[in-house]
Amino acid sequence: MCQRRINRAHKKSITPSYKHLTKSEYQLIKKIEKYDQAQKGLYAPLTGFYATCQRLPNGSVNVEILTDQQLDLWDDLLKKTQILSKYEEDEIERVRHKFNSHQFTYSQSF
Repeated sequence: MCQRRINRAHKKSITPSYKHLTKSEYQLIKKIEKYDQAQKGLYAPLTGFYATCQRLPNGSVNVEILTDQQLDLWDDLLKKTQILSKYEEDEIERVRHKFNSHQFTYSQSF
């Protein structure tokens, strides 16, 4: 019985809940999640685009050596990082805070 409650609490803790958001807030939080994924794709220390691509002696990306697939990935990630440009920073932080404050924690299950 106790193990089942622990398993259920763990599953709820890793599953995001959007039911407390309005439709516009839900759409914005989905864009924020896409933005965060794009940031990880670009800047992750070991696996990010900038960490794995070859550099020129001055430190900039060597675009001439990149394959078409790498260029497409780079272009796609840069477009996804621009997804939040039409929203104000205060609105983004408000929705992010509202989303994070309503997420499940282990203390709520016991």
